[in-house]
Amino acid sequence: MDSIPSNEQDTSPSLTRRKREKLAHRQEIIDAAIRVFAQKGFFNATLDEIAQEAEFSKGALYLYFSSKEDLLFSIIKEKFEPMSNRLKEVFDVTMSFKEKLHSLFSDLAVMVFKEKDFFSIIISQQVAFFQALSIEKADKCFALHLEFDNLLVTHIKRAIENGELRDINPHAINGVIHGATENMMFNYWNCKTVEELLTAVDAFIDILYNGIALEKEA
Repeated sequence: MDSIPSNEQDTSPSLTRRKREKLAHRQEIIDAAIRVFAQKGFFNATLDEIAQEAEFSKGALYLYFSSKEDLLFSIIKEKFEPMSNRLKEVFDVTMSFKEKLHSLFSDLAVMVFKEKDFFSIIISQQVAFFQALSIEKADKCFALHLEFDNLLVTHIKRAIENGELRDINPHAINGVIHGATENMMFNYWNCKTVEELLTAVDAFIDILYNGIALEKEA
C-alpha cells in the first residue's frame, strides 16, 4: 500500500491521480466515521457500519486505517489541530485581551455549528478521558489540549501585567474561560442558530468583564 501523509493536500500538482484518489477516499471514510461515531458512540459503532456509510467494503477501510481506534485518533488529530491553530492565531493579532477573547469565542461559535458531529465526539472522549485510545494516543490528545490551555494562561498573565485584568490567579481566570468554551461545545449555550450563539458571545464577554451583580460589592 502506498503511504500517503494525511496532511498532504489533494490538490497538490505533485501528487499522482491515484494518490489524489486515495486521499479523497481516506477523507470519505473519515467523514463517514464522524457521522457514525456521533450517532452511535465509539464503542457501539462498528467498522461494518462505517464502511456501509462510506460506501466502501470493510476490507477497503483497512487499506487506510489499522483499527477503529486508529480511525478515531486520526479524526481527533486531523480535525482538532487546524481548529486549535486557528484559535491560536487569534492571540497573534494586536488587540486587547478582551477583543481576543471575543474573537476566540466567536470563532468557536462558528466551528461548533459547522462541525457539530465532531464536537459531540470530542466532548464524549474528553469526558471519558480518551479511554477509547491507547495510553500513548490519549497522551497525544491531552497534549494538544494542554498546549492551547498553556497559551491562554500565558496571555492571561500578560493581560494582568499590562493592567488589562485584575491581579488574581491566572489559572482561576483560565478555568472560567475554559469552562465556558467546553459548555459552548457541549450544548451551544442552548442556542439554536449560530447567529443566536454569536449574540450570546457578546453577553458572555460582558458578564466576564462586568459581572452579574446589579451593584458591585464595596
